[in-house]
Amino acid sequence: MRDTREDITTPSSPETTLVLSEPVAPERNPALVYLSELAPSSRGTMRTALNMIAHVLLGVPRVYHPVERETKYGRRQRDEEWTCLYCAWGTLRFQHTAAIRAELQRRYEPTTGNRHLAALFGVLRAARKLGYLTMDEYQDARVKPLRGHTKEPGRVLTLHEIEALLQVCLADTRPIGVRDTALLALLYSTGCRRSEAAHLDIADYDPATGALLIRKGKGNKDRRCYIPAGMRSFVDAWLVQRGTLPGALFGAFTKGGNLATKTDERNNQLFVPALSDRAIFYILNQRCLETQLPGFSPHDLRRTLITTLLERQVDIGTVSKIVGHSSVQTTLRYDRRGESAKAAAVDELPLPFSQQPMPNVSEQ
Repeated sequence: MRDTREDITTPSSPETTLVLSEPVAPERNPALVYLSELAPSSRGTMRTALNMIAHVLLGVPRVYHPVERETKYGRRQRDEEWTCLYCAWGTLRFQHTAAIRAELQRRYEPTTGNRHLAALFGVLRAARKLGYLTMDEYQDARVKPLRGHTKEPGRVLTLHEIEALLQVCLADTRPIGVRDTALLALLYSTGCRRSEAAHLDIADYDPATGALLIRKGKGNKDRRCYIPAGMRSFVDAWLVQRGTLPGALFGAFTKGGNLATKTDERNNQLFVPALSDRAIFYILNQRCLETQLPGFSPHDLRRTLITTLLERQVDIGTVSKIVGHSSVQTTLRYDRRGESAKAAAVDELPLPFSQQPMPNVSEQ
């Protein structure tokens, strides 16, 4: 990766006026102002959407900046794409946003396209507040969200499939098998997002009660959930295998089969670095291939938990708290109980008359 700012020139024609040669000051940059208002867990997703719109749809050359992040184990540096900083968002008008909407509709399902539009509207709102757009220009530039039938994403795993996945992990006698069993048990029984599971610290789990503290989940909120006793033994077995080193609850392994560790720059102590979101996706995908089950994503385990609890008549408010939804309407979107649940529900409806056979009208 490299910084491509030297490839960007100041536009000289109307067709390229959306490209900036240098980003404006952070406090005057609509993209930065908008992203700063979001929770940390949402910034990466929306920045990716803005980068896509800026580069693919508006012709801004890609730009990568080295970014240094402060972590609990010292500072880490990596290249991140910040193409969105070099787009003149304040010059967008209806003709631009209408064209963007049309292209998003061509490329994506409505859910994904509307996420990109939400990022775009957020930047336009920041541009209006910064004085780049008048209220009329802002209102004119807001196009309608994408419509259309979207297939319900993901699926619910059956109890047999969950058991098959656990069995294949338990059959792996290596330490990595113990880790994968615990990871699968935790994801299934708590409904953690994979990003939340990746950032769990060993101190976030209480073996005595099975309590698990999710720090700074979606919406920048903490919540506590509980691993049931039947699944807790898998996590406890992993803790014995993992050891007491500080750091992530789930770590990676070296090619030699040892738990990967790093040294904390501040106190020269070893710690277990966290798995990445992508690593958890890869782990579950590999176990799925071993069991020869239909494909599923880590988020499908979250759908499975929600649907199963609702099937067991757990009230939706409690389910919403368990998975960290701020609204029960969001929880309902994960409900995959289907037509049989509706049919069973109406069978419970009390009837206003005695269930006697109706008289045959023709015999009267």
